[in-house]
Amino acid sequence: MEYKLYEKTYGQEEIDAITDVLNSDKWTMGPYVEKFEKDFCKKFNFDYAVMVNSGSSANLLAMTALCNTKRDKFLKPGDEVLVPAVCWSTSVYPIIQNNLKPIFIDSSKDTLNITAEDINKYPNAKGIVLVHILGNSTDMDVAMKLANDRGLIVMEDTCESLTSKFNGKFLGSFGDMGTFSFYFSHHMTTIEGGMIICKTEFDYNLLKCIRSHGWTRYGNNTLNNVNNVNNVNNKFCFVELGYNLRPMEFQGAMGSVQLNYIDKRNKIRKTNYINITKSITNYHKNNNIIKFPITTPGCESNWFCIPILLNIDFAYCLNDFMKYLDDNLIENRPIVTGNFTRQPVMKEIDKNINPELYTGAEIIHKTGLYISSPSHKIYTDCEINTLVDILFNFKEFNKPILFFNKPYCINKAIPYVTDAIESTWISMDGKYIEKSQNELKSITGCNYIILTLTGSAAILCMAKCLKYKYPNCKKIYIPNNTFMAGMNILLHEFSRENIELLDVDINTLNIENIENLEENSALFVVHNVGGITNIPKLKRQRPDIYIFEDNSEGYLGFYENMPTGSAGIASVLSFNMNKNFTTGQGGAFCTNDKELYEYIYSYTRQGFTDQKFHHKQLGTNLRMSNITAAVLLSQIEQKDDIIKDKKQIYYNYKKYIALTNSKLKIQITDKNTESSYWSFAFRIDNNKSYSYIENELKKYNIDTRPMFLPIQEFEHLKDIKHNEITNSVKIHNEYILLPFNNVNENIIKYIVDCANKII
Repeated sequence: MEYKLYEKTYGQEEIDAITDVLNSDKWTMGPYVEKFEKDFCKKFNFDYAVMVNSGSSANLLAMTALCNTKRDKFLKPGDEVLVPAVCWSTSVYPIIQNNLKPIFIDSSKDTLNITAEDINKYPNAKGIVLVHILGNSTDMDVAMKLANDRGLIVMEDTCESLTSKFNGKFLGSFGDMGTFSFYFSHHMTTIEGGMIICKTEFDYNLLKCIRSHGWTRYGNNTLNNVNNVNNVNNKFCFVELGYNLRPMEFQGAMGSVQLNYIDKRNKIRKTNYINITKSITNYHKNNNIIKFPITTPGCESNWFCIPILLNIDFAYCLNDFMKYLDDNLIENRPIVTGNFTRQPVMKEIDKNINPELYTGAEIIHKTGLYISSPSHKIYTDCEINTLVDILFNFKEFNKPILFFNKPYCINKAIPYVTDAIESTWISMDGKYIEKSQNELKSITGCNYIILTLTGSAAILCMAKCLKYKYPNCKKIYIPNNTFMAGMNILLHEFSRENIELLDVDINTLNIENIENLEENSALFVVHNVGGITNIPKLKRQRPDIYIFEDNSEGYLGFYENMPTGSAGIASVLSFNMNKNFTTGQGGAFCTNDKELYEYIYSYTRQGFTDQKFHHKQLGTNLRMSNITAAVLLSQIEQKDDIIKDKKQIYYNYKKYIALTNSKLKIQITDKNTESSYWSFAFRIDNNKSYSYIENELKKYNIDTRPMFLPIQEFEHLKDIKHNEITNSVKIHNEYILLPFNNVNENIIKYIVDCANKII
């Protein structure tokens, strides 16, 4: 099937009307055009209407009339006239053709129209062309109040928005004049044609005069009196500089017929718009790949088409996507002209304009296109499904759904990083180090923070604390399902005989009981995946145990209303690329023990004291750079949004697991803890092999991650003391980690549906 942008929306009735004209002795503008103008006013409750041969001619004629010095209020040569950056070429050209200066105003990426409040940014403007894009508008109440307060002359380019309203009033009828187009593809058609509406009899006669050479023949000679003309033939009395922009009679005849069907066709168009956009929005592969502009609150939009905005990550392939659609018989085109300030003709208008300053228009330009919302027929479910399948079969949209996709809004780090570089503080000191450390104090509940090169470097600091403060510690316990970073460091720092692996709870994946640990021992706790180990509870069980926290996956969580990381002797954070905060790599050592802080502060600075180049102990350089801290600060400042998004991912998984009666089970959390929502593990009871699940989900382009292989299963670590039969082996086989970063509800539903097929 071919999905055309434009389909024929006329039938025998229009053909008969045109035939009547052709069989008459009057083909040029006459009674059929006049009738259509009156029908148009009656249909939409407009005061006066003047038909012309195109929508572009309507813009030219209206702007020329608004510059006429005989009007009570008029534009003068050199006056600045605002026009949206996203507009049609002949929204701009009439401004220039009338010796005015176009001033481009940015367009909102959300509505495609200007933000009304931005009008006040241009105090020198004398007029504005409000271009209502594709059936939508700006906030007309705000725009008209600002325009009236400023005395701006307002022209509405409504060529793409016939029948749309704002707060019950038709667009085009707010300003001094409004223009419409009846081009073949628009809400109604006369093949070519346009219309201007106005509010006063003077403007009405002025428009008719300029439309036809500047003579008064069609204006009841009312302009003669203005010009005191008495000595020329009334039929050939030229009083204004004019054009020949007259329509043909067959256009007027066709227009009157089309008016009878515009409401019916709008209903069809709107039904298609709703059905197609709903199907695209809910499509299982639509992980924020395709979205749509929003209708401005107050606007009753009759969308002219289906405007599409790709996720900015796919801007690089917009042209390839549009060609792919063409190749698959889905006609498409840019949204109007995109950012008009990027058009080559700008060198003739203002070569000094920088298109990048129009940030909203730039996004529309780089990510926007539209496809048809036809008005000749309602698409069937099958036709819509085929259309949507084609859209999402584009190869660039079908990359794996990764366990970790990308950091959260990392672009917000750019100004901080730039500032850090320009300040010359690019080493291990600077304001971003200090600001980040201060922000982390409330997040971790620790008074002392040291930023480190990596999370592993922070764990090394914790191990050094244990050796420094508790040198007689007999045993060090660590969970047997932990990442190897912690284990590697302990093995470098302590004898194997002193290390013992602890099994974890099968449901929470964390250590839940330490009553049987040896006296004078240390415990390196790991807050595992989405679960939080209840450290206060463990301390009540065994207050004599030295507890250190690997909080890499736990920060932003809580135990017994305390921030994770605050109850142990010390804790560490990781800012690896897949953590809640990311700096690419990076970590932090956290404690409430001032003595340990001072020791580690010196250790991470090569054993320095406050005296320059004086060393008091062995040390190394583990410090984070100021540039890295600049990235970190931008992430910390988004913590509320990060947690909000992560929670929504969690609740969406719960929702679809419940709705589908899935055999997937979500990792259980201790009732006295609050998750960090870094991720969650999903259990498949009695599953024999993670590899099977991994390979099956790969077929659906779904990336997964295993729970870590138990430490004792590695050949070189079999001699570490451990229980022979452990929960961690079962956990490795039965639990999987599913994508938990930048995945929307559609993708989560898709993931759960795919998982249900294989378990």
